[in-house]
Amino acid sequence: MNKGDVLAEIDPRPFQVVLEQAEGQLAKDQALRKDAQTNLERYNLLYGEGVIPKQQMDTQQWQVGQYTARSRRTKQRLTARSCSCPFTHVTAPLSGRIGLRLVDAGNMVHANDPGGLLVITHNCSLFR
Repeated sequence: MNKGDVLAEIDPRPFQVVLEQAEGQLAKDQALRKDAQTNLERYNLLYGEGVIPKQQMDTQQWQVGQYTARSRRTKQRLTARSCSCPFTHVTAPLSGRIGLRLVDAGNMVHANDPGGLLVITHNCSLFR
């Protein structure tokens, strides 16, 4: 086995579903922000003509700010969740021979499991 070879693959589907949900939420938040911005432009015209009170225009400005912040937050969550997807492939950190396999296909593993997945024996040429 060589350094970088795939040792195990964690089912990426749950991570992909969460990522797609975040993408959908981002699209929704951006659409709401765009709608609020369009309404604000209308309200600015109406306020300039004296048709609506300042409070109504201020409320619309606040709503644009709220949807802008929500879009940013959702975008940050999307970025954070997209970072999880590459970690579904466990690769060999070094070249060597695989010795003991500590888990079998289908076993539930966790990031903080003390035993690890397998043992790699590294060929060291320091003593030759």
